[in-house]
Amino acid sequence: MSEKKERKMLNLLKSDTDWHSVQELSIFLDVSDRTVKKYYKTLAENQTVISSKYGYKYNGPSYRKIINESNDDEKIPNTKQERIFYVLNKLISVSSPINIYDLSAEIFTSESNLKLVFGDAENYVKNLT
Repeated sequence: MSEKKERKMLNLLKSDTDWHSVQELSIFLDVSDRTVKKYYKTLAENQTVISSKYGYKYNGPSYRKIINESNDDEKIPNTKQERIFYVLNKLISVSSPINIYDLSAEIFTSESNLKLVFGDAENYVKNLT
């Protein structure tokens, strides 16, 4: 189980190259702060992950570019507008509830950023009517 969550943490760090606090990562992974630190130790040995007082950050080649080049038919939304449309399409096309953590992992963004996208999507829809 931990290996899967380590990969999930690495994917987040690679896709969103900002600093991520231990608390943010622990919520994202649904683990304790101590477990996040343990995952970091493992990832730091094998990957280019750095730490500072701001948290953890991936310090390697652009992961988003690699993903987009390898999955041309499944584009990951990169811009604010693409994310708004992606979220709206997802909400319209799925009949079951959507987990914010799964959706954020799906589009390689943080939950806090996804919440902002939800707000932007709401404003976009309000302006249509």
